[in-house]
Amino acid sequence: GDAYRMPGYPALLALADLLAPWPLLAVRVGQVLAVAATAVCAGTVVRRVSGQARAGLLTAAAVAFYPPFWFLAPVVYAEIATVLGLGVIMVLCAADPRRPPRPAWLLAIGGSLALLTYLKPNNVLLVLPVTAFLLVRSSGWRTAVLSAVSVGATLIALLVPWTVSASAAQGRLVVLS
Repeated sequence: GDAYRMPGYPALLALADLLAPWPLLAVRVGQVLAVAATAVCAGTVVRRVSGQARAGLLTAAAVAFYPPFWFLAPVVYAEIATVLGLGVIMVLCAADPRRPPRPAWLLAIGGSLALLTYLKPNNVLLVLPVTAFLLVRSSGWRTAVLSAVSVGATLIALLVPWTVSASAAQGRLVVLS
């Protein structure tokens, strides 16, 4: 097995190869759609946080027409999927700023962080700002700690299968590759 590469993006490519008659075209079209979805995520977050519909629309437009996204969209790299995943995490974090995060949202945030880590291992560092956000946002320390532990435990639980598989293939502990 290839224990030197996280399996996230190769799995997406394999899925395109399995489902589409023209997998490269499917990946490129999927990444263009991911840019559009990222713009929607960014606009949603700004609208929720600011309360201004116009600010959300302007943000969505700015992201939708950001030149590097359109340069990277047809390139077969994990960056576009990573940006979309980050947008999903931001939408989940900004779901309802007046209420403590719901357990399902915390599991979804931890799962999204795990998926991002499977795309690119350095994305595991995103747990730090997400945890900081949850700590600042929470109404009390108990809620803050439970939120951070929920996200962290979900992330770890979803990364364990890769750690076990890569470690077995290498004959030594491989946490991320």
